[in-house]
Amino acid sequence: MINGATIYNQDHSSPLHKFRDSGANMSAMERGRALLSTSDLRNSSDESAGHESAQTALPDRHGPDLDHHFVTFSPISDGMGTIDDDEHMHVVELDGTKVKPVDHGSIASILELREDEDDEKDAGKHSFLRAVAHIIRTQYMEVEPGSIEFSMMALCKVK
Repeated sequence: MINGATIYNQDHSSPLHKFRDSGANMSAMERGRALLSTSDLRNSSDESAGHESAQTALPDRHGPDLDHHFVTFSPISDGMGTIDDDEHMHVVELDGTKVKPVDHGSIASILELREDEDDEKDAGKHSFLRAVAHIIRTQYMEVEPGSIEFSMMALCKVK
């Protein structure tokens, strides 16, 4: 039970259990389409999301500055190249305290700004992560060099 909504239980009558059983022989694409039209799961999700314990108090946009918040960086294509093309993949910052996403430019253009930050062995590898590290270093850490209130976490595939 999550926030009062039963999603999974052992008697095989929960919406999640029914969906799992009905989609056992489906392809991933078919299960995805079925998930879109499964009202039982949607109803349970809506009920859980609407529960008072799931609500977040949003700070007033014009209120006091926030001391701590989360920011994410995402690689976004400009639609002109492939995912491996650093000229056409941009680093976009998503920050709920800003009016809109911040496009920091292409990965290639960001990496051109780096001065002696590359190891020879790492050149050409992990370009998105290196571009984000450059942005964090120059636009966060160098702005407040005495601050120790930065934390970073990378959610990425390890090769």
